[in-house]
Amino acid sequence: MEKMKFCQSCGMPLTDDVLGTIFKGIMLRGTMEVLTDAKSKEMIWRKGDEQYYPDGVTDSNYCVLKFTATDG
Repeated sequence: MEKMKFCQSCGMPLTDDVLGTIFKGIMLRGTMEVLTDAKSKEMIWRKGDEQYYPDGVTDSNYCVLKFTATDG
């Protein structure tokens, strides 16, 4: 059985559906924005997130960051 992995920043469990592929030595440049609308928050909400954000998508500590790469 493979050991469970967790995000180093937020502690969220990393599963196959949230893991990306990272290549050693790559750097992306771009812009970051905070999305505060309910639709964006609900779109990425997953079962189990309430253990980190007890008030659900309306939790004041829950936010969605959108990164748009401009070059890499």
